[in-house]
Amino acid sequence: MTPRHALAALALAALAAAPAARAADPAHDTPHGFKVLHAFTGADGTGSDADLLLAPDGNLYGTAPSGGAHGLGTVWRLRPDGRFQVLHAFRGDAHDGAGPASPLIVGPDGALWGTTTGGGANGLGTVYRLTAEGRVEVMWSFAQDDALGYAPQGGLLLASDGLLYGTTYVGGATWGGAAFSLRPGEAPTWIADLDGANASLVEDAAGHLFGSTNGGADVGTLFELTKTGALTVLHWFDGEYDGMYPHGVVLDKHGGVLATTSNGGSGGCGTVWRDADDAPSGDVVAFYRGSGCAPFSTLLRLRGGSFVGTTAYDGPDGAPGTVFAFGAGEGVRNIHVFAGAPDPGGSEPHSGVIQGADGALYGTTTAGGAFGYGTVYRLEHVAR
Repeated sequence: MTPRHALAALALAALAAAPAARAADPAHDTPHGFKVLHAFTGADGTGSDADLLLAPDGNLYGTAPSGGAHGLGTVWRLRPDGRFQVLHAFRGDAHDGAGPASPLIVGPDGALWGTTTGGGANGLGTVYRLTAEGRVEVMWSFAQDDALGYAPQGGLLLASDGLLYGTTYVGGATWGGAAFSLRPGEAPTWIADLDGANASLVEDAAGHLFGSTNGGADVGTLFELTKTGALTVLHWFDGEYDGMYPHGVVLDKHGGVLATTSNGGSGGCGTVWRDADDAPSGDVVAFYRGSGCAPFSTLLRLRGGSFVGTTAYDGPDGAPGTVFAFGAGEGVRNIHVFAGAPDPGGSEPHSGVIQGADGALYGTTTAGGAFGYGTVYRLEHVAR
């Protein structure tokens, strides 16, 4: 069980104790259009829980952490005409990974790059490269006795200096994983020890890196990291007003760092927390039972400056997840509510959404759909 799946179980357990919805809960806007683009069958993957990639070739690419020909996950492609193809089914051996639970990126060489939580030469995760022919090349296998740590939960970042940056979840000198840089064709370089980094890093205009942790004895932190290893903790979550267990960060136009938390907060169902120099830190959104609980997704910042994310559980009338939006000076609103079975739209989204060239939002669900293994969906939305 990955840390995200363990937190999902924790979030479900907390729902019974969460406060009921209050008047300030999000309203449900009727979506402009929702369409299932693909329903996973199990043979092509199950439980897709990482953000999608819209590549320069116009195709959507994604991962599923389980299922596929060997039960250990897949990398797949969805073309604009609806054709779906499994590009690779992971085997988990010394020359392959297992459990791809993070988003893909386009690397400096134009190939797709990603991480797996397991598999590889030591069974403890990999950095891999997917060629245009669909062949996976393991670029690095993590090891238990290495300072880099192992079992990466986040994906890679192609930074402004042309290097790839990533994190591991456990192991290393402090057993909380580490941050590393990677130049293709070379071994990774350790940057700093962390405490359970669980999502991809992001970079600001100054070249500084930002991320989140939810490991160790803590309920999470937000941090800033220079590429030379200077680590600053921006916020320590206490699990009460601010929430607990953050899931990745996004930067707003003022340089503020926003993160979702999947539990805690005044509503007991998670928060959106903002840490910034231009205003006091505080929760932007508090989630409540009956409006949407457990936002496991990293937020998407839309072109107009507003944000979109997903919750996994307990939407209106007990719905199994929502897509929500909010912006400066306006409250949070649900722009889509997943109906759950027998509706074929899917349920329990753990990934966020991306915005396509057409302005629509694209995402995945971990469950539901025609076969019960999740879906890929498109949601029309007027960006603000």
